[in-house]
Amino acid sequence: MGPTVRVTTTMIVALGLLAASCSTTSGSDSDGSSTLTTAPPSTEAAPTTIPAPDSPSTTANRGPSTVEVALAHAQEAETIPPATSDAAGPANAPASPGGAPGYTRYVFREFDGAPILSLVEGPRGRQTRCQAVDLPCSMADLEALADSGAAPPPELGMTATEVGDLVDELRSLRSALEPFGDVNRACAAGYLPDRTQTPNMGSHFTNLGLVLDGVFDPAEPEILIYARTDGRAPEGPLGECVEGTWRGDDVELVGTAFIQLTSIHGEDHPVGFTGPIDNWHVHYNLCRGSGVDDIVPRDECLRLGGEWMGTIGWMIHAWVLPRFDNQFGVFSMWNPTVWPVSSVADLHDVRVVAPADAAEVVSTIENFDFGEPLTVASGSSVAWFNADSVPHTVTFTSAPEGIDPADLGVLAPGSDAVLEFDQPGQYSFYCTIHPDMTGTVVVKP
Repeated sequence: MGPTVRVTTTMIVALGLLAASCSTTSGSDSDGSSTLTTAPPSTEAAPTTIPAPDSPSTTANRGPSTVEVALAHAQEAETIPPATSDAAGPANAPASPGGAPGYTRYVFREFDGAPILSLVEGPRGRQTRCQAVDLPCSMADLEALADSGAAPPPELGMTATEVGDLVDELRSLRSALEPFGDVNRACAAGYLPDRTQTPNMGSHFTNLGLVLDGVFDPAEPEILIYARTDGRAPEGPLGECVEGTWRGDDVELVGTAFIQLTSIHGEDHPVGFTGPIDNWHVHYNLCRGSGVDDIVPRDECLRLGGEWMGTIGWMIHAWVLPRFDNQFGVFSMWNPTVWPVSSVADLHDVRVVAPADAAEVVSTIENFDFGEPLTVASGSSVAWFNADSVPHTVTFTSAPEGIDPADLGVLAPGSDAVLEFDQPGQYSFYCTIHPDMTGTVVVKP
């Protein structure tokens, strides 16, 4: 018997049953967006099987042709409402949490048994992400590339001139940080701390005057990021500025960040640094301050004693200091050189948000990519979560000579589905809407 398909979340599988209301706001989870369903939430689809990977298909059990499946998926995908803006979440509320902050377009966390919008990152559609160690993504790597005059790797989507311009901007930012090696200078200049140190990030000291002036200047960061000098986690609030002087744990400058308020700059993705590798992000339902750092609704945040921000606006980090050179990328959300020190590879696994009915393995669809091949034991289940801004499919093929899809249907942005594997073998799958997206599951005995 082959893998068994179990539909577990919002999946649109019939054009005639589509019913949606589109949000006209910036994507808050309280905007009244509808969840698309084809059955009551407690009803599961009847199990579907596909042949073992090395078994020939018969005419009797052969499914629709590749062309028919792709056409049906394309028609179905066109009915799914797009996000209302770059800053907005999916038009339809998901049924499960999922995503990976710093890696995916959408992130939904769980609160009180339901998903809550946490993050929207980058422009809609395919993004240019510079997050691989083997690419020149860090400040030091980009400087070396610019100074060499060599052609940039195509993955960066930039010309040599654009790389040079970007490096000039980042160097001007680094020069502007020289006075702020002393945290007291930051306090005196009007940077106010959030008093919380986030893992692999640090504590944000924000200059509200620079935020509210609406000007983006690479040499004038709205946020300075500090972390404890001993490389350890604080045991409570980090400290505060009192009359222009820092009163708290010993801290050092590790990075910077910028904010562009949607109320000033709009909901289109910012035009910030030169080139396409600066994927800005928008936080939602963020609760911070006095040792609180969580994603919760407003009432819960107030109960915890934090300050709730329904949304802040577009944000981006810039790691330009040599001691904290970030191989995860100069504009990465996370920095493995900041407490807790870790490898770049480990960061991804730590950040993945599992769907509510988490399977043994969670595969997050990230920026039109299924990721590396998955290896699971026989009897295991895999959940695919679509964290992109467009629909995808997970459509399996059996033997190389023919296609008999175990079709999970069209996964709308923010939806997931589970496939249970009960027979060893190698199973290949792809997205019929974007055929260049392919993946593999290897099932061990």
